[in-house]
Amino acid sequence: MSDVGHCRVFLFTPGNRPDRFAKAAATGADALILDLEDAVAVAGKDEARSILVEHFRAGHRAGLGPRQVCGLRVNNIHTPAGVRDLDALVTSGVAPDFVVLPKVESAFEVRPYARLLAAIPLVYTIESARGLEAAVEIAAADARVRALAFGGADLAVDLRAELAWEPLYWGRARVVQAAATAGIAAIDVPHVLLGGASGQLKGGRHLAFPSRTVPTGNLLLSILDMFGVRLDTIGDGTGRLTGLV
Repeated sequence: MSDVGHCRVFLFTPGNRPDRFAKAAATGADALILDLEDAVAVAGKDEARSILVEHFRAGHRAGLGPRQVCGLRVNNIHTPAGVRDLDALVTSGVAPDFVVLPKVESAFEVRPYARLLAAIPLVYTIESARGLEAAVEIAAADARVRALAFGGADLAVDLRAELAWEPLYWGRARVVQAAATAGIAAIDVPHVLLGGASGQLKGGRHLAFPSRTVPTGNLLLSILDMFGVRLDTIGDGTGRLTGLV
């Protein structure tokens, strides 16, 4: 099993779509992220949470490759759904291979997860001006923080900026610097556009940010090809991409 900090391809799958879990694993992505946050409507979060607790309780690694990992993205701790997510993880005792926390704005938010989920690696997403300001402290808050992820879409809204390379360049650089200072990985903004990926991907790669989320398997394969990645080498830790199923 790979360290999440060394994974290259991250693939999101809605947590309320168990019919897609095996499909996601079959893509060969290094890391699967089963999502309770943006991919699930508010009305469906309780059902999705129950599905995922049972999935992890039943032995989630049974359908994975030897180097694949499968994690869980929860809701922000300042929301009712986020409190229920943390409670479900603690009371059920299930152990995803890692947990992704969105919209983190302070080192204080790191500590409840680090204390209560002591054996689970953590990935924290920076998605706001406040989060960027505290990025160095967040990255160094606990040894279980294995990566910082750059949430460009929400950051663009917070900064009243365009979701494009130049307006968000400083934010990307800040996350890279914070991750490097803490000696952990950096994961770039989800890529949600079906066209025009090449320029931003090359820019992210040059900024030590070879990581991306994409909405289709076809685009994921195109990105892998651009980076010169062969499918039989995925998981050796030489770069990071992210995707969505």
